[in-house]
Amino acid sequence: MSQTERRRYFRINDTIGLSYSLLDDAANDTANNAQDVGITAAHVLAKIDRELNGLINVMWRENPTTAKVLGLLNQKIEVLTDEIIGDERLVVEHQQRDTEVNISGCGIAFSGDERLPVGQKLRLNITLKPANTHLVINGEVVACEINADDSEHSFHLRINFTEEETAAQEALIQHIVQRQFSNKNK
Repeated sequence: MSQTERRRYFRINDTIGLSYSLLDDAANDTANNAQDVGITAAHVLAKIDRELNGLINVMWRENPTTAKVLGLLNQKIEVLTDEIIGDERLVVEHQQRDTEVNISGCGIAFSGDERLPVGQKLRLNITLKPANTHLVINGEVVACEINADDSEHSFHLRINFTEEETAAQEALIQHIVQRQFSNKNK
């Protein structure tokens, strides 16, 4: 089977905020069960935030200055929300670093400093730019190769997302489509 036949989604090169943590199977099951418990204020706010960020990304093409202002206002609201509901998102974002990635709706590839075994499960914390959309997606390492082309990072990692049709994945796919559209119109 050729590589083009395996791909289910468009891929783009992008710069995102990225951090990850290692998961064991028990932690993965706990996280998935916690998501099924019910709708909380944090879930409602996250849904509104995703919708707002999608609209800000659309606006970015038409009026970048206004989109940036709205993105900054949204960040300000997120900081206040995090303070009120105790969301851990701020801690995650401070740990993130801007990373050049190749990303699609089903996976991500990036250069890093850590050798990870194939099959290692990860929780990826992603911040999409310029709207600062924060996503948490679980994945699994499918390849970790020595990176001879990058003196700064020793390894090139490829991760498949293990969850399908989540709100985070929808937001990611929307971001990729918008980026692809804006790149074609430049």
